[in-house]
Amino acid sequence: MLVSALVETAVVLSVSGFLIGFIAGLVGIGGGTLFVPIFWFVFPFLDIPSEIIVKSLVATSLVVYDILCKLEKWDNLLGNTPQIPTP
Repeated sequence: MLVSALVETAVVLSVSGFLIGFIAGLVGIGGGTLFVPIFWFVFPFLDIPSEIIVKSLVATSLVVYDILCKLEKWDNLLGNTPQIPTP
């Protein structure tokens, strides 16, 4: 029973992530703009209690933002920052 719930959760989140990435790439906006609205509808299907859905959305957004900031900082430390020519 637990394995089927984990598989279902993985499939739902994978499909959601694919849709978010596809739409963000198609429209040319950041995927974070689409995370909250799509997960707002996905989280109830994953049996997340309604009283913690908003907290879960905020936590998810902050974790993704934190990871991306750390990756960008690491990239900058390695010297992979695009150089802007100065006149």
